[in-house]
Amino acid sequence: MTPNGKKIKNYFSKNALTKKITDQEFDTLIKKAMNPLHDRALEKTLLHEKDCVSKTRIIYGLKVYDYAGAEINYKVGKDGYIRYIPIVATILNFTQHEIIIYQCVFDPITENALNECTWTYFYKEVVSLETKEISKTKEWLSPTQKIFYKVPLIKLFIKGVPKQYNVSKKFIITTRGSSQFEMPLSDYEAIDGIEGKFNVTDAENTIRAIRSSLRSKKWK
Repeated sequence: MTPNGKKIKNYFSKNALTKKITDQEFDTLIKKAMNPLHDRALEKTLLHEKDCVSKTRIIYGLKVYDYAGAEINYKVGKDGYIRYIPIVATILNFTQHEIIIYQCVFDPITENALNECTWTYFYKEVVSLETKEISKTKEWLSPTQKIFYKVPLIKLFIKGVPKQYNVSKKFIITTRGSSQFEMPLSDYEAIDGIEGKFNVTDAENTIRAIRSSLRSKKWK
C-alpha cells in the first residue's frame, strides 16, 4: 500500500473516526496514480510515442468480476456520483494504420496494474463503434418493506413497485467477422443497493473523439 493508496482506502472507510479525503481529493489522487499507465500501455504494446499519430485516449469503467484479489469498494460522493475501486482502465493509441488497445484492472491502493491485456485492430477492419445500455425491470421496495422482506412468511405477500432502470453501459468496437471489443463504462448490478449514478461524461467525450478520429482519419 502506498501513502496515497492509504488515503484512497480510508476514503471508503465507514469508521466515523477515520480521517477521510474529500471527493475532489480522491479524484485528483486517482488521476495521479493512473498517469504511469500511459507509459505502461506503450511498453506492453511495444509502441514508442513517435509511432502514435493522435492523442492517446483513456476510458475508465468497472466490471463485476475478475479483480485479481484487489480490494473492492464503492461510495456515493456528495455530488451524487459513485466512486469505486479497482478501476478498469482502457488506453487507446493510434498509429498510422492501427488502433492499439491496452486494458488492465488498476488497483490505486497498491498502484498495481492487474490482468493486463492488449489488442490490435487495423482501421480498415473496424466496421462500427457503438455504446450499448442494458436495462431491466425490478421491484423496488420501500424502507419499511425491506425490513419485513427479511421475514420468510411475510415476504411472500410483499409487492414492490416495478421500475425500469439501466443495468450497465458499454462502449463496443466491432470488426469484420463480428469480432467485438467491449469497454465497461458503468455497472449498477455490481453495486446493487447503492443510490447514486456513474459519471460517464469524460468517457462519452472520449468516445466521440475516437469516432471522429476514425471517421475522418485527420489526426491532430
